[in-house]
Amino acid sequence: MLNIELIETLYRGLSPEKQEHLLTLLFNGKHSIDYFREKMNNVGMTKLETLADFFHVPMEFFRKDSKALRYMCDNISSDNNIVGNIIVGADQQLLQERNALASENESLRKTIETKDKLIEELKAEIKKLK
Repeated sequence: MLNIELIETLYRGLSPEKQEHLLTLLFNGKHSIDYFREKMNNVGMTKLETLADFFHVPMEFFRKDSKALRYMCDNISSDNNIVGNIIVGADQQLLQERNALASENESLRKTIETKDKLIEELKAEIKKLK
């Protein structure tokens, strides 16, 4: 069974042009969100694949209460436009790992910045000595 609420949330996050494009891909024409909601209740694998490709996520992402859906997905995008920051079925351990990695990443960036500044200062000192 599909998580229609998730699909609608992603759909509403799109620009009007992207919404129209998605509806054209799915239903071969211009339709409203009501048509989208009505038709998504009986979606086939082809349309599910189109949705997954459009949002760059696996098809299982849209399953309701999926046991396989135990990961976090940040910044789901479509055609390089960020649609939303969605966390689905992410357990605490994954969130803690993500936060720890983000902190480590920030620390490493600061270290690189400091080293880059030091290199520039040393280059300036070398020029003065010449």
